[in-house]
Amino acid sequence: MGILENLENLKKEDLERVIELFCIEKNRNNEKVFQEIEKVYLENLGKLYHYLPIETHNFLELYFENNGVVPDSESLFECVMNFERLGLCPVEEDEDSEFIKIDLDTKIAKPLYDFLNNNKELISKEIELYNVVSGILNTYLGLKFTDFLEILKTLNIFKAEHEIMDFLKYKIGSDIYDFYFSPNDELFIANRYIHNSEDIIEKVLSYKGERKIHSLNQYINLSYDNIIEDEIENILSTINSEDISDYDDAYIGFYLIRNALFDLPCEDCLKDIKNMVPAIDTDNYIIKENIVKFYNKVPLAFEGGVIKPNRVTV
Repeated sequence: MGILENLENLKKEDLERVIELFCIEKNRNNEKVFQEIEKVYLENLGKLYHYLPIETHNFLELYFENNGVVPDSESLFECVMNFERLGLCPVEEDEDSEFIKIDLDTKIAKPLYDFLNNNKELISKEIELYNVVSGILNTYLGLKFTDFLEILKTLNIFKAEHEIMDFLKYKIGSDIYDFYFSPNDELFIANRYIHNSEDIIEKVLSYKGERKIHSLNQYINLSYDNIIEDEIENILSTINSEDISDYDDAYIGFYLIRNALFDLPCEDCLKDIKNMVPAIDTDNYIIKENIVKFYNKVPLAFEGGVIKPNRVTV
C-alpha cells in the first residue's frame, strides 16, 4: 500500500498532527495535502527521521530481512505505532502470532533505510544520549528538569532545551520517563518505574540533598540496556530452557531494577521474581549471588545517587 492511500486512511487527529509537524498548508483539497506530505517525506528524510523513534533503523533492518514481518515485541511496538501514525504503513496484528505484518511503501522505506545506513554516526549519538538519559534516571529516580539539563551540560552532550524535549518526545517516547510538577510547579523528569508509587514520587520531588555526578561512561553503564544484562543471563542460566517463557527476562529485569532502585530488601526482590517466574529455584546460590551483585552496582537514589559496592551481601 502506498503513502497516499495510507494518508487517506489516517485518523483525523493523526492527519492533523502530520500537517502541523511538517508545516503543510491546510487550505487545499485532501489530494493536494496528501501529495505535499508525500513530497516532504521523500525530499527531507532527515526531518522525517526527526519524528521517528530510536528503534527505526533496527525496525527497518528486520522489515527488509524478513519480507515485511517483524517480531511483536515491546521494543518495536512504539516504532510500529509511530510509522502508522505518520501514514507510512498499515499494520496487521494477529493476537495468536508472535509477529506483525507491516506493509511499508518501499518508495519511502528504502530511501529512509539507506539514509540511516549512511548516517551511522547520527544513530550512535542518539543511542549514547538515550543511554545517558536512562542512566541518569536510574541514578536519581527523578530530578528537576533544570538539574537534568545541567548534568547533560556537565557531560558535554547538551543540546538546546527544545532539542532535548524533541528527543524525549519523539526518539524515546514515554517508555523510560515521566514528567511531574512539584507542589510549587517546578518541572521534574522521573524514572518511569515510579509512576504508580506515590510515596516514591513524593521522596523524589522533595529531595534537597547533593547529588553524586558520575562520568559519561558511568551513566551509560547504568542505563537500562546495560546495567541488567549480565545478571539476567546468569539467572536464566539456572532454569531449564524448556521452562523459560518469552517474557521471563523482562519480568526478572523489571523486579531487579525496581526493587534495587527503591532500596527494597533483596528477599522481597527474590519473592517478586519467583511469583512471576515459577521455574526459579529460590534456594539457588547463583540467583541470590546475582541479585546481590546487581544491588551493589545500582545507585542509591535517596542518597544522591551514590554507589555502595558492599551495600548488601549474600
